[in-house]
Amino acid sequence: MRQRSHMMMSVVLLFAALLIAAPAALAEPAPTATYTLRVPVVTRNIRMYTLASRFGVGLAPAYPGIASFPSRLRDFEDITTLGFGWYSNWAASVTPERPGGVHYVQLLNTRSWPPNWQAIDHAIRANRGALWIIGNEPDIASQGGNTPSEYAAIYHEAYTHIKGLDPRAQIATGGVVMPSPLRLRWLDEALAAYEAQHGTKMPVDVWNIHVQILPEGLSYGCFLPYGLSTLSLDEQYRMALNHGDTGSNYYYAYNADPGIFEQLVRAMRTWMAERGERDKPLIISEYGVLFPSTFIANHLQEGQQEAGDQMVIAFMQKTFDFLLTATDAATGYPADGNRLVQQWLWFSVNVPLNEFNGSLYDYETRQMTVFGSAYRDYVAAARAGTLSALPRMSATVPSGPVERLPLPPSGLPDLTLRPPYAGQ
Repeated sequence: MRQRSHMMMSVVLLFAALLIAAPAALAEPAPTATYTLRVPVVTRNIRMYTLASRFGVGLAPAYPGIASFPSRLRDFEDITTLGFGWYSNWAASVTPERPGGVHYVQLLNTRSWPPNWQAIDHAIRANRGALWIIGNEPDIASQGGNTPSEYAAIYHEAYTHIKGLDPRAQIATGGVVMPSPLRLRWLDEALAAYEAQHGTKMPVDVWNIHVQILPEGLSYGCFLPYGLSTLSLDEQYRMALNHGDTGSNYYYAYNADPGIFEQLVRAMRTWMAERGERDKPLIISEYGVLFPSTFIANHLQEGQQEAGDQMVIAFMQKTFDFLLTATDAATGYPADGNRLVQQWLWFSVNVPLNEFNGSLYDYETRQMTVFGSAYRDYVAAARAGTLSALPRMSATVPSGPVERLPLPPSGLPDLTLRPPYAGQ
C-alpha cells in the first residue's frame, strides 16, 4: 500500500478527480435482462423499509488514469451476494443496472450547472418515483463548490423541474461531507437563502448527509465549508478546532472511530428536529474509511496493514449495528420506529485500495476483499437473524494524542475570499 505525503490535503482532491473523470453524459448501459424493480413502498409519503433496502454501496463510475476501470455492477460476478438493496454511482441514468432488483439512486452534479435537461428528462420519465439527490458535497470547493445561496437557487430549479415531470419523485439534499458544526452552519445558511429567494421554506423529501470523518482546515482534509458568509475565516477555523472533545481536526485513526460517527449522526438528527424536519427520512449516501490501513494504524510499531484492516472491519460492524438499532423518541423518524437513519451507503465497491480504503472489491482482480466479505457476512447474518453469532472484529481507536494544527495568527483579516483561497 503506497503511503503519500500530504494525505490530509489529497484525500478530498483525489475523490474530486474521480467524479470529474466520470462521463458528463448520462450513463446508459445496454440492458442485458429484464428486472423487476423492488423499492421501498411509498404510502402517504411514508417510506416503508425492508432490511435489504437499508444497505447500500457506492460504485465509482470511472477513475483517473485507469482506462479499463471496472465501473459496472456486472463487472463483479458475485456482487449480488453482498446483499445490498440500493446503490449510487454519483450520476444519473436512463437505464441503470438493477441486478436482483436493487434500487438505483439518481444524482445531479451541481458543480457544472445547469445540467443537460433534455438528457435528464429522459431519466426522469424512465424512472418514475425515483430518489434524486441534488448535488454531491456542495459544501466542498473541489466537489460541488456551491455557496449556500448558490445551492439554494440550484436546489429550487432542480426540485421544481423534476417534480414538474414526475410528482412522485423524491428529492434529497446533497450530502455535506459530515454534519460537523461548521457544515450544519452551511446548511442553515442554505435554508435561509432559499426562504429569502423564494419566500417559503425549502421543500425537502429526504435529508441526506455523508459521514466522512475528516479534519477541517484552510488547506487540508475536507477544508472549511465553501462560501460561509456569517463567519470569518478565523471564526470558522476556531470552531473547527473546538468541535467536541477532540475537535474536528481529526487524527488519522479517528477516520475509523464509530463513536465519532454516532455523535455526528445524532447531531444531524437533533439539527433536523430543531428545525421542524424530524418527520423526514435521513439517509447517508456515503460513508466509510478513506485513509489507508497503514495510516489509521500508525500508532502501532508493526503489523499496521492487518491491524488497520481490522479497524476498518470493526468500524463497519459497529456502525452497521448502530444504524440498524439506534432510535430516539425525541429526534428519530416517527414513521420508522424513531430510527435515526433510514438508509446508508458504504464507500465503495471499486475504488483502488491504495487511494481510498474500504473497497469491497479489488478493481484489478475483481475479487472480493476482506471488507467485501465482512459486508456480505454482516448483511447475511442480519437477514437470518443471527447477528449475535457473527464473528466480531476487535479493534480500538487510539486515545491520543490528537494531532492539531495551530490556530491562525491573531488578527487574521476577515477575508472575503472563499475556498479554494486565491494564491493557494
